[in-house]
Amino acid sequence: MVRWGAVEIADLDQIPLAPGSKAPVDEQHLLAFGTTLHRPTGLRLTPYQSDWNDRGMNREFYLTPPPAETWRIEVVVRDGHPLIRTRVRDHLGLTLNDDIPHDVEVDLSGRMLVDFGEVFECFSAAPAWGEPGAVWTVERRDALVLMLFWALERYGRYNHRMFPTGPFPSILKFEPEGVPEALHGTFRNPAWQQGQ
Repeated sequence: MVRWGAVEIADLDQIPLAPGSKAPVDEQHLLAFGTTLHRPTGLRLTPYQSDWNDRGMNREFYLTPPPAETWRIEVVVRDGHPLIRTRVRDHLGLTLNDDIPHDVEVDLSGRMLVDFGEVFECFSAAPAWGEPGAVWTVERRDALVLMLFWALERYGRYNHRMFPTGPFPSILKFEPEGVPEALHGTFRNPAWQQGQ
């Protein structure tokens, strides 16, 4: 079980990254906060950053199956468009070159996260090179959606010493290449909905 702000999510466990762990593919690096396990399906989501994503424009994850299956999916999500910082600038009527006072940015960013959340776009969930495809079901799609919200919000780019910890009323546009179109859709953070 994980605690996400005031909400407990019984279906998720967070497994820390073991010291000395390496990514399962050369040139790709696991990130520090470990693997998320979705208990009912056995799916695991592990963040990494490939060398081609050097600007951090997207968030990348490995989705791996329960032990009885052998596949690995690379999931790629566009993170927070428009960015909270852009929303703050627009709200204050500032241009890209104008400075935002730090305390104003922290206050407005936190309020915007709580009131509106972020907008994420999952545009790829394709098999890793040389791996077979996954068998997709509604349950597996819903598990991935929940784990993505957890990874993107709870372990996102926010400074949780200053910002609230969520869950936020964020939206995920889930239309990834590699997943049947019948499973595509736009989803509100289910953890936020649970807390309402």
